[in-house]
Amino acid sequence: MPVKVLLQEVRKLKGLSQNELARLADMSPQNIQKIEQGEAKSLTFKTLERFCKVLNCQPGDLLVYEDDSDSEPQKLVNSQKEEKISKRQKRDSHRSNTSNLLRQGRIHSFPTLVGEVQESA
Repeated sequence: MPVKVLLQEVRKLKGLSQNELARLADMSPQNIQKIEQGEAKSLTFKTLERFCKVLNCQPGDLLVYEDDSDSEPQKLVNSQKEEKISKRQKRDSHRSNTSNLLRQGRIHSFPTLVGEVQESA
């Protein structure tokens, strides 16, 4: 599952047992256990809000996205990212080469050429 609930980690940091969290969040200890073990089928915003209030944390403290590289959609996304990086590296390399040629005087920038034409006119 790409989204992982870090309830157990945050709960322990706050020094609460499963039973204490269940009582404070008005839930059963069994539900807390299922969520912590990744066995819960879903997590509602209402439940997430309860946890945030009880644990005095933000939703981002309880949820993390873990890359599932084996999935086809993720492979496509990774491929697209690699392609963008490759294009960026080529573009940056071209810019670097152009800058080197400008410094060496082997090519002139457009504003330099325009300035030279205006001065000679």
